[in-house]
Amino acid sequence: MLGVENRTRTAHRKWPFLLTSSAHDKMSLRASIEEHARVVDRYALLDLSYTLGYRRMAHVSKAFAVSMHRSIHETFVQVESGFSFVERKRGPPTVGFVFTGRGFQWPHMGAELIEYSYRFLDSIRALDRALDELHDGPDWSIEDVLLEQKDSSSFHKAEYSHPLCIAVQIALVNLLADWGIRPAVIVG
Repeated sequence: MLGVENRTRTAHRKWPFLLTSSAHDKMSLRASIEEHARVVDRYALLDLSYTLGYRRMAHVSKAFAVSMHRSIHETFVQVESGFSFVERKRGPPTVGFVFTGRGFQWPHMGAELIEYSYRFLDSIRALDRALDELHDGPDWSIEDVLLEQKDSSSFHKAEYSHPLCIAVQIALVNLLADWGIRPAVIVG
């Protein structure tokens, strides 16, 4: 049988993964995380993230962490700093998205999401295709400008920053919707 490292694609070893856990109360939640800490070496991080996020029942007490292969042990050993804990009331949560206008953008914004999330990249490319169809569309692509290096980025110019901020916001909404997170309201 292959070891975990042999079953894990090389590309996945550099990706961050969301690890979730839930239980009926905080004490049970901590016990669950401690149990996972004992066996975390036996599983590929991709499989563990998927199973915890999609194959486990959601309860009132929740914890989550973002971890990578190289830091998984520290995440589970240092539970207080590795995980964030949340208690929620029964019933579906109410979520709202608040987006800023221009002025809060920065070069290379969204670049990691382009690299790590094919859903985010798909949205950016769909927006680029829409701009390409315009008879007076830009001669640059959203994807290219978002991936420009920080020291040579055109992001701070108004003709780039406004459409790029909107593109990142649309791609984020689409990505979160793909994860089942839909807002009750969006304001900007």
